Amino acid sequence: MIPIIEAGQAVLVENDYALNDEVWLESTPGHTPDHVSVRLSSNGVQGVITGDMIHSPVQCIEPGWVMRADSDPAQACHTRRTFLDRYCETDVLVCGTHFPAPSMGHIVARDQSFWFQFMPAAQ
Repeated sequence: MIPIIEAGQAVLVENDYALNDEVWLESTPGHTPDHVSVRLSSNGVQGVITGDMIHSPVQCIEPGWVMRADSDPAQACHTRRTFLDRYCETDVLVCGTHFPAPSMGHIVARDQSFWFQFMPAAQ
């Protein structure tokens, strides 16, 4: 990153920055203080790319399980729980950045918790 910044090519933005109506940032702190997920919207379809906010589908069932690299474990757990509540049973497509392929799916309610329902792989 340093060469990009030194060359004056970096544009630093706030963690709620919107590039336009189709791409914007959503604050998801905890893994790092200013961590963001990326929200997308196109032709009526909504999506979110998690980044490092959640590392495994098992954290949908157990959002309180901490990833050792989380800089603020309590905040990370709170953020995961809030994220899961927000997107549970919605049409928002979730891309779990660190999830196994296919890493796209939906958050659904299951047995008093959450579940990541993977989309079927394209044939």
